[in-house]
Parts: sequence; structure tokens; C-alpha cells
Amino acid sequence: MPTYDEIRAELAEYNPDAIMFEAPDYASALVGWTHDYRAVYDMDLCIEHLVEHDGMTHEEAEECFSYNTLRALDYMDAEHRPVLLHRARER
Repeated sequence: MPTYDEIRAELAEYNPDAIMFEAPDYASALVGWTHDYRAVYDMDLCIEHLVEHDGMTHEEAEECFSYNTLRALDYMDAEHRPVLLHRARER
């Protein structure tokens, strides 16, 4: 899988206005881009990072992510803001 820097560089080639999360916290959650060249982050990996590196419980991490990251999307340019992927789980 390409690294954060490789994905970021390639995406910038196609859409220099693509908005990406600047916090290095979510670098490992950047998984690619959409057909219209918007960054795609894996929400589960973002939350996992908060649990592992910030010492939060899973519930605290979900609340933090929702409050600080998901709400921020509303204030970003819709044409260039990141897309967040939530993986389906096996039942």
C-alpha cells in the first residue's frame, strides 16, 4: 500500500486544492482518493489511532472524532473536502 506521502503527492498532482487532514494523527488512515480526486480516510483507522496514541477509550475516541473531525467537514469546501469511509463489519 502506498505511503501517506506518496498518496498526498499523487493526489496533489490531480487536485492541488484537495483538502487533507494536516494532523499527522490521521496519516495512516489516508487510504486513497475518489473519482473526483478528493482524499479518502478510513474512519475506523482514525479512531483506532486516537485509542492507541492518545490513550482514549474507544467510546472517547469516537466522540472526539465526531466532535472535532466530522463537524469540521461542514465548514470545508464541499468540492475539495475529504471523504470518510466507514468499513462494513461482518455479522
